[in-house]
Amino acid sequence: MSFLAACLAQQSKLVMLTHEQCVRMIGDNPALSVNVLLKIVTMMSRRLREMREELNQAGSRRRPHEPPPRAPEVEPGEEQQ
Repeated sequence: MSFLAACLAQQSKLVMLTHEQCVRMIGDNPALSVNVLLKIVTMMSRRLREMREELNQAGSRRRPHEPPPRAPEVEPGEEQQ
């Protein structure tokens, strides 16, 4: 199952923290703020690694690009056969 399909198959909740709420949380409870931000950064890092792996696997399944064959060079005055 692809990463995207796995994300879509899971039940999710959307949590929004505005800038003002974040600033207030930092002022009211710095320890909690650090914990929340570390969780967010850890989750984003994990998801980026998973996506990079998936993209690398998709890229390795593709055939390497082969340039088109070059036409023989013809000198000026020569006719091509």
